[in-house]
Amino acid sequence: MRTRGSERIALIGSCALFIAGMVAIALGLGVPGVPVEAGAFVQTGTVTIDGTSVIYSEGPTQTLANGQGCTLSTGTNVLEFDGSKNVGLVSGSIGIKSKGNGQDCGQVDGAEVLEVSLGTDPVADDQAIYKADIDLEVLQDAGVTLTASLVDADGDSVVVGTFTLLTGAQVPAGTSGVDNTPLSTTTVPEAYCNPESSSGPNSAESDNCFWTIESDSPFNTFTITEDFDGKVSLQGGDDWPVSGPGGPTVLYLTDAPDGILACGDEISTGGSSLGGVITRLGDPVTDPDCELKPYNFRVDGAVVEFEPEGSGARYMGEITKTIPEGQPISSGDWIEYDKDGDGSAFGFVPMQWCENNLLNSTTLPSTPDSDGPATWCVYEVNVSDPDGTLVTAVFDVYGEDDPHWR
Repeated sequence: MRTRGSERIALIGSCALFIAGMVAIALGLGVPGVPVEAGAFVQTGTVTIDGTSVIYSEGPTQTLANGQGCTLSTGTNVLEFDGSKNVGLVSGSIGIKSKGNGQDCGQVDGAEVLEVSLGTDPVADDQAIYKADIDLEVLQDAGVTLTASLVDADGDSVVVGTFTLLTGAQVPAGTSGVDNTPLSTTTVPEAYCNPESSSGPNSAESDNCFWTIESDSPFNTFTITEDFDGKVSLQGGDDWPVSGPGGPTVLYLTDAPDGILACGDEISTGGSSLGGVITRLGDPVTDPDCELKPYNFRVDGAVVEFEPEGSGARYMGEITKTIPEGQPISSGDWIEYDKDGDGSAFGFVPMQWCENNLLNSTTLPSTPDSDGPATWCVYEVNVSDPDGTLVTAVFDVYGEDDPHWR
């Protein structure tokens, strides 16, 4: 059974096709390498890599040592280390087992990849990194790429940021002010550092770079690669003088989102008695620069909570809940929303019908609700067969930003 406001007209054919097409798009967790909308993060702790220790500010300390055959031996699982080959530790430098020139087990070069992930303490599903001070040892005109990703509880991964550090001869000619003082890629994706060249395995602070990464989206895994003919080590801070710039590698933690939404992505939460499905509108093919949005989507008591980071994106979805059998069904009678999602500025108000039930840029109701301009509306209600006391109603909704429903 379908019910709508008597003054509303049916969805036109082209709009119905648009809806079907958008619902059919399910492309995983996002498009790697596209910009991520900025958000504010609350720091919940830090993880410090300092020589042979990994220190979690809210928990245990993990001891690092080099095992037989260049196998990194670790204690408590604060961080996990992986790579294209075995990961090792030499004089405080973390790297990959290599039979080439240089420091076997303590450097990354060529096609090698070093991967660092949050471990089980802190729990990677609950915590993520939003900022990192990375202490690197770089040799022979290294060019370093750090790729940050968020891996969710299902193992799905999305790249949320790619950062580049160029050193020595890789720094563009004419670049001024390049030295080995702390660097940042907060506003640009590429940073420069030009320490003294060294062909040996270690030249104290003269071959180190201290690199600050600030991401617009939290991540729980990052990889380090060297893109030219140089070498790089995740150093851990042993070389920096006490009075000089830099320090150990520090990862700054915040609460992890449930995942990342790109244009076209579909997510769900809850079940048949209370739950929801949300589709991010937009076409990842025609809009490859669609901003990624960290989100939380969950059922809390009698409320369905959708909380994407930031504002400006539009969505369509289905909110499912049970209602008494035999009652008149309209949007305002049985579904309410809190438009800001946290109750700080607005309360729950009845949802209105979308203008003409059409999904386009002008379909939100022109008549404000009791808390001002509406940000979500209902364009259809589908009701299942009754079970004697209750029926299951699916409210098809459309809107923008971060509401809660009940």
